[in-house]
Amino acid sequence: GVMAAVAAVLERLAPVTGSPWGMEYLRSRGLDRGAALGWYAIPDGDEGCGLRNAIVDAIGRPAWLASGLATVEGRYEGLWSLNWSVPRVVIPWRAPDGTVATLQGRYVGPEAEGVRKYTFPKERAPRWPYNVEAVAHAGGDTLMVATEGSVDAESFNALAFRHGVDALALGLPGVSTFPDEWLLFFARRAPLGPRGQIAMR
Repeated sequence: GVMAAVAAVLERLAPVTGSPWGMEYLRSRGLDRGAALGWYAIPDGDEGCGLRNAIVDAIGRPAWLASGLATVEGRYEGLWSLNWSVPRVVIPWRAPDGTVATLQGRYVGPEAEGVRKYTFPKERAPRWPYNVEAVAHAGGDTLMVATEGSVDAESFNALAFRHGVDALALGLPGVSTFPDEWLLFFARRAPLGPRGQIAMR
């Protein structure tokens, strides 16, 4: 529930469509049309601090400290954690019913030591593939594709839509974390090309 509550504040106060640098990142990846427009953007500086304060006001300090987004001890307790240094484009990973289960931040600032480019809140790794909520709306003949990460999944889906291909990509947080039950989302037959590949032109 904490992640959904944080996401609700970000959706209201920090949509990526209201961020020039956030939209520039989406354009650089060809994602400025479609589902990625529902992502969020956390700015740096005073704006980032103000957004943090709004989240704390909305969900309460205990929930904020438990969210995995904040420092939880020391002089800077309650600020964004080092892993969540901002600015970041924030990508919601949802449960099959569509509720936000966790958040992924993509750092878009200058390189900084100890700051990860992609990160999830502490102890809140994904329980489901990215885009899993779309599976229920896919047709019986829809080609299910696995990609590594949310950005690659959205890039694939944008290409599929552009070329009229009935396919849906689900993003995996990494090949080392693939629970057996996720195979159910890919249990569909699909035609393959002569080399066992699916080509998109």
